[in-house]
Amino acid sequence: MTNYHLMVVAGEVSSDNHASKLIKKLKNLKSGIEITAIGGRRMEQTADFLEENIVDIAAIGFLEVLKYIPFFISLKNRIVKKYFKSGARRQIDGIIFLDYPGFNVRLAKVAAKFNIPVFYYITPQVWAWGKKRAGLLSRICQKLYCVFAFEKDIFKKQGGRAEYVGHPLLEDIPKEFRLEEFNRTLNIEASDKVIAVMPGSRENEVLNHLPVIDKALKGIDARIIVGKSPTVSEATVSEHIDSWGMTENIYTLIKRADFIILSSGTSTLEAAAIGTPFITIYRISRLSYMMAKLLVDIDYVSMVNILAGRRVVPELVQKNFNPKKLKKEVLKFLSDKKLSEKMRDEFIQIRKKLGAGNASQRVAESVIEELEKIRGRRQ
Repeated sequence: MTNYHLMVVAGEVSSDNHASKLIKKLKNLKSGIEITAIGGRRMEQTADFLEENIVDIAAIGFLEVLKYIPFFISLKNRIVKKYFKSGARRQIDGIIFLDYPGFNVRLAKVAAKFNIPVFYYITPQVWAWGKKRAGLLSRICQKLYCVFAFEKDIFKKQGGRAEYVGHPLLEDIPKEFRLEEFNRTLNIEASDKVIAVMPGSRENEVLNHLPVIDKALKGIDARIIVGKSPTVSEATVSEHIDSWGMTENIYTLIKRADFIILSSGTSTLEAAAIGTPFITIYRISRLSYMMAKLLVDIDYVSMVNILAGRRVVPELVQKNFNPKKLKKEVLKFLSDKKLSEKMRDEFIQIRKKLGAGNASQRVAESVIEELEKIRGRRQ
C-alpha cells in the first residue's frame, strides 16, 4: 500500500523542470509515495504516471489560449472524475500546483471543494495581476510556498499560511562551467565577442522574436549563438538564422556570452544570477498586449527590474522591440565596459533576493509534514 498518492501540476517549461526536482525530493523523503503528474517531459521522467502533457501546448497571450479552452475544460472534468471524487479508483491525498494560474487556480478551487489538501509552490504573481487571487488562495491552500520574500507578506495579510522558500532556479546553475570545452564545441575563439540570443521557450515566441533580432545584428562583429529550448524545434530556429551557432547548453552559454538578448521570463533571473549583462525583449499580438495592459499593474516586464524596483536592465517591448532600437542597445553595451560592469554589480544584489538554493527540499519536507498532520487528525 502506498503511503500517499499525490498529484503535481505544472504548465510551463521552467515549472516542469522545478516540478521534476520536487518529485525527486518527495520520493527520496517518503518511500512508497506515488506521484501522478500533469505537466511536461521532465515530470514524465520522475513521476509514476503522466496524465497529460500540457507543457508542449505552450500557448501565450490572451487570444492565443482561447482555442485551448475546450481542452482544459475537458481535462479538468477528467481529473475530477478520475482523481477527486469519493470512491474514485485513483483518488489522491493531496495536490501540488506550480505557477500556471490560468488553469491551476481553477483546478485548485475544485480540489478544495472535495477536501483535497491543496499546496501551491511558485505562487501566482498576484502582485502584478489578479490581486483577488491572493485572498482566494489564502483560503483554499493548506500551504503557500513563495519564491520571493515579499510575496509571503502579501498572502500572510490575507490569512494565508505562506512560507518563503527561495527560488529553485539556483539549484540548476552549475558551480563550475567548462568554457574551453564549450568554445571548442561551437568553434569559438577565447578572444571572440559572443552575443547570446535566447528568443524564448515556445515556438510562437521564437517566431515573433528571431526575425527582428536577425535584422538588428546584421553587421555586428561578434559570434552569435542561439540558446535553443528543448521545446522548440531546430527547424524553427534554423529558418531564421544564417551563420549563427546553436546550443541547448543554456547555462554555459549565459556564462560565456558578453551580452544576451533575452526573452522575458525565468531566464532573466538565471542570467542575473550568473552575472551576464542582457537586454529583455518581448512581443505578443497587439490585442493580447492591450488586454494585458488593462489587467497587469507593473512598471516592468523583466523580473530583475521588478525585484530591484527600478530599471536595471533595458527592456524593449512590443513596438519598441524593433531592429533599430535593439541594435543601438547592443552596440552600446559592447562598446562600453563600464555599462556592463555596472549591471554586473547590480546583479549581485538580485541574486541575494533569490534565496539559499534549497527550495525543492524545503517544499518537499513541508508537504510531507503537512500531510502527516492531516492524516493524524483524520485518524
